[in-house]
Amino acid sequence: MIYGEYEYKVENNIKLSQEHLESLSLMYQPLIGASALGLYLLFNNGLIHTNYSKLALLVNVNIEEIERNLILLERYRLIRTFKHKEEHHFIHQILAPILPSAFLNHYVYGLKLKQAIGDYHYNVLVIKYREVVLEKKDYVDISETKAFNSNSFDAADLNSMLQTKAIDIELSTQFDFGLFLSDASELKFPSILRTKENLKLISELALLYGISELRMATLVYRSIDYNKKELVTEKLYERVRREKVEFEHTQNKYDLPTIAFLQSLQNGAHVTDYNKQLLEKLALEMMLETQVINRLIEYVMETQNNRLVHNFVLQIASTWKAYDVKNVDDANKVIQNIDYSQKRNFMPEQQKETIKREASREEKYTDEEKDAISERWKKLGERYGSSNN
Repeated sequence: MIYGEYEYKVENNIKLSQEHLESLSLMYQPLIGASALGLYLLFNNGLIHTNYSKLALLVNVNIEEIERNLILLERYRLIRTFKHKEEHHFIHQILAPILPSAFLNHYVYGLKLKQAIGDYHYNVLVIKYREVVLEKKDYVDISETKAFNSNSFDAADLNSMLQTKAIDIELSTQFDFGLFLSDASELKFPSILRTKENLKLISELALLYGISELRMATLVYRSIDYNKKELVTEKLYERVRREKVEFEHTQNKYDLPTIAFLQSLQNGAHVTDYNKQLLEKLALEMMLETQVINRLIEYVMETQNNRLVHNFVLQIASTWKAYDVKNVDDANKVIQNIDYSQKRNFMPEQQKETIKREASREEKYTDEEKDAISERWKKLGERYGSSNN
């Protein structure tokens, strides 16, 4: 709770573009309201230091309304709020809004916007902001591929680029990039391909599938088109999916690579490409933490007769994303507060049929196999602790 005499400062390094403003007015405003949007724009336009009483007078609302608006802005990742450890001083850090196209494709925001404004107005926005892709099957790519001399980059250049704060891409600390690059000569892995985007994808796939750094390096080299100086991500995905899952037991079973975790739930049975693509979506597109994904698929398998029903998985994942679930404890709290079994009883018939079709695509197990899976999971629980530990 905040009080009028509490002071705050605003940290703002954001320059709003025309697209940002369109996203705020057309997409954020229906969800957060005009009052919260007005507060965000006020912060963005230079109101950097005062107390909440003065702010309330300025925007003509009470303190409770200001606090409600701050919570909405935090929920939609438009600001972050920091409180001094000892004093009643706050810092509100301004974050950039998602651009329209990304907003409409966001798993949570896009769905909530559609619910708020209705199908018609949502589709109008989709048409307005959809990407224009021209058919190129009868064309040949003649783009210049030797735009830069990659030999001009050395290790110092690369390290400087990766460490710069101007590039807002976080690389995983669980993946040893030093080991991964230890044998990466300029011929094997040209410096021009060592972008943060590529390294992020490589590390996330390695952690998802439980692939070692050195083995991942081999798969990356085999996926490079050296003539075009391009990492062909489709080939990398294919090679990663073909890898045999090997893993060591950890103190916390939820820290296992997600593919290995699902395989353990299936009593060692091979994970289908169909399910691998689902887990890739959760990790790479929805950006859920490994522990969160593992608890999610465990919960679905427990409640859906050992089936990984895709639509149900995505339904829960969207909820957890909205609740900003970061670990197993967060996930368990949401599970306790939301009865998904009841929610499924009120699903539209069309969605129920979709889930049935999804379920039919999963591997079929005999009663003996199901018993074996349950027994396997019981042993894992006894060894590493249950989901309640």
